Amino acid sequence: MATAFSVVAIFSFAHCSDDSNAASDRLDAAESVSDASANDAAKIQTDGATNDAPLSTNVAFFDDFEAPAIDTVKWKALGFEGNQQPVTATATITTDQVHSGTRALRIQDGFLEAAVPSATFYGRVFTYFTAEPGTGHWVGWNGVGPGSGGGQKTEVRYGGHFGILEANYFGNDDEVISDPKGYCAPTCDNGVVMPIGKWSCVEFYYGKDEIRFWLNGTEVTTLHVTSWKNKSAPWSPAYDHVRIGFHNFQGDSSKPVYYDDVAFDSNRIGCAR
Repeated sequence: MATAFSVVAIFSFAHCSDDSNAASDRLDAAESVSDASANDAAKIQTDGATNDAPLSTNVAFFDDFEAPAIDTVKWKALGFEGNQQPVTATATITTDQVHSGTRALRIQDGFLEAAVPSATFYGRVFTYFTAEPGTGHWVGWNGVGPGSGGGQKTEVRYGGHFGILEANYFGNDDEVISDPKGYCAPTCDNGVVMPIGKWSCVEFYYGKDEIRFWLNGTEVTTLHVTSWKNKSAPWSPAYDHVRIGFHNFQGDSSKPVYYDDVAFDSNRIGCAR
């Protein structure tokens, strides 16, 4: 865990607008996150070409998707919100885009779910977004645990909203956005966007009443969350599964998202291995 706490921007869902200048500013913000960690970012493929450098080390869970089919011992495919049955195209192995080796995972509006390696854990994925997710609310990386009263599971999510990266708590749909202003008035022009058309290293940490997020080796400190506006501690579930994928609740989920070299462990993994 971090020894220092960054003040985060916390609020419940609200409406905001976007314009071309705001989008340009947010793109600059995302590029500055990548540039700030040149040593790590230099190890990441950004053109979809094959990278044959070994990426797995002694981690609790690793999948480079080099097998011709999804390993159903490691993974369970889930439908578009994580609670529906998958369809044939939800999760497939492909050669369309790869980060290393010759194959990768292709997700189209759904998720793969795996058991977590420990009660608190880190994740590292390489991901390739083929199109901007837009300003609607979308999710890509979820820590999951039992819900209250035995109902739908609690999901602690990383994804995006208002055109920028965010954290989201479901149950109650609290959210924390990556714009340090903490609100959209009327645009979220200081947040961090997901890079498009290139491989990016995404890392996340799910701890006891704490989550953290890194993009290309640099922490997005505005997404370091220890409290929510409408949910006081203890708020984290007893994590039992982690999900990777993509679903847009308010926009187009038809564009595929690719994953490769996925790892989970009780220690931070980083982008270099």
